Amino acid sequence: MTRATERTEVENLLVGIDLQDWPYLNQISRQSSNLDHLHLRVWTIQAEFAELEGRFAMHLDQYPRLRVKRMSLASPWDLVLHQAVAGTPYATAGALGYGVLRGLKYLLELKKEWDTQQRDTAFETLELQQLQLDHAMDSLRKYREVLASEIGVRTPDFDPSEEFPAAQALSEIGPLTEVESIPDDDPRA
Repeated sequence: MTRATERTEVENLLVGIDLQDWPYLNQISRQSSNLDHLHLRVWTIQAEFAELEGRFAMHLDQYPRLRVKRMSLASPWDLVLHQAVAGTPYATAGALGYGVLRGLKYLLELKKEWDTQQRDTAFETLELQQLQLDHAMDSLRKYREVLASEIGVRTPDFDPSEEFPAAQALSEIGPLTEVESIPDDDPRA
């Protein structure tokens, strides 16, 4: 990863989620809510680090929401997500906005890797749900450590109770088939 203060090239994030054939509408709604919740948590973490770095204080009620640039409802459910910072108080902090999308990509890649490993064992028990939640919590912890090392600050204390809702959202995202950063001129965008 590059330093958080540098502009990165993550313009759009292509995400593929396997919802099986003929998903129910509430499944799609739940996946959207999980992605939005995870995005907000990554934004919150980025805001915390921006303040530690002494750049500026951020107001969470003004965070730029994820926008769906394109989606296909066929299985897998493909989404192209975009986060526009233009027109927000953080328009001059493009690196932060791109960093949030990059952070979301990082967490989803960790989940995709875990999904691929667990697909082989494919046991559907409470134990698997707990393992998914534990992995999600570890992913959030690892993300905070990577971000801290990028900007050269001490990793803030990790409060599991603060991270639990985001970890739960990450663990409940369906099996990921694709997580890729794509530029605006990519035909898939």
